[in-house]
Amino acid sequence: MEHYSLQHNVQRTSEDEPDALPENLRFNAFDFMCLIYSIIVYCADIGTDIYLCYEYSSSDEIAYFVLTLVFLLVPFLAILGMSLRWYLKDEEKRDVSQTSNKQWALRLLLHLLHMGPVARYIEALRYGVMSRKAMKRGDQKERRQFYQLYIYEDADITLLRLVESYTEAAPQLLLQIYIVLNATRKNQLRFAFQILSITTSLCSISWTMTAFARSVRLQYENKRNISLGGTIVHFLSQLCLVGSRIMAVGFLASLFPLWIGVVCVLHWLLMFTWLLVQRNKAGCVDLPETFVSGIFAVMMIFVFFNVVEEPTKKNYVLFYSVIFVENTVFIMVWFFHTPLGVVFKVVGLPLHFFLFVSGVSLLCLYYMKLHPECESISNNFWQSTLPKKEETVEETNINDSSISAEIPDNSAV
Repeated sequence: MEHYSLQHNVQRTSEDEPDALPENLRFNAFDFMCLIYSIIVYCADIGTDIYLCYEYSSSDEIAYFVLTLVFLLVPFLAILGMSLRWYLKDEEKRDVSQTSNKQWALRLLLHLLHMGPVARYIEALRYGVMSRKAMKRGDQKERRQFYQLYIYEDADITLLRLVESYTEAAPQLLLQIYIVLNATRKNQLRFAFQILSITTSLCSISWTMTAFARSVRLQYENKRNISLGGTIVHFLSQLCLVGSRIMAVGFLASLFPLWIGVVCVLHWLLMFTWLLVQRNKAGCVDLPETFVSGIFAVMMIFVFFNVVEEPTKKNYVLFYSVIFVENTVFIMVWFFHTPLGVVFKVVGLPLHFFLFVSGVSLLCLYYMKLHPECESISNNFWQSTLPKKEETVEETNINDSSISAEIPDNSAV
């Protein structure tokens, strides 16, 4: 499992771009489909939330309207500021033709429509297709240059989607679960959109984690990316694990909405302390790293991130043991206190445990059989062996604002 850190020292210059990639790296049909799927999931997630915001406003349900709107606007402003700032920095370093006024107008329009990531997905597609066309023409210099730009854009999108997932999708997911379990279902259309919103938010979070795993590996010229089968299994494992976690937290929140905030803060403190201890052992304790640890601790309310070079198995077992205990307590409290009927209890309780066990099983399958480095990964994951320091791949700079990882030769994501 890679460990992740925010990097701010990237220089995009013509000195290293054209020859930065080996000949076998190319933008393929699967990369194209992943970007298209990402656009669909994002648009569906945002679209359903906007409709529900309108529906709550029309029904004079002010509290639900305000919360839904806040969970839309805060990520919107964060993504708008981050993305436009990165565009301006890229313009300062650009060594190819400047961005046209029409392209800038399209960027601004999409960003103001809450479609900032879509604007970047379109540009990533454009760079990928141009790299593909250059390859067919036999122009290896342009192929490498546009493929490198595709990698840069993909890294930017990945960070934006991580921010969006844990400031918009996750809160909306919990909010809509709370509303579904507590509000009356007089409006069937609204209920259908609530279920659709829950589904798309869950898919958005899970796919973001898989896209992150793929994006990290793109940054290293000697790393094969995740295959179609590996991508599907990784996505399904995240879908099950995040789904079980969201069920447990959401069900408890439907009964004790105030207490769930306390529980999440306590879990955040536990994860934050764990990350600080890990970074202290690795000699990586300073203000920026502490801030990054706080961000990852928020994400670790739902999913696992390995942030330092330690045995993967130990961290996985420890994290998901804590999650399992918490989830079990949450779901059992809900089971014995919910006013909902027997059908909900009979379905909800076993479904939660089924999702958790399935997620862990799929994650093990991914690391044992489907990871690009599955043989060495299997040894590292199950035997908890650490690579030698000299085997670590040197970091490849991406973008002033993007996420990167230091990936040992026998590590996994």
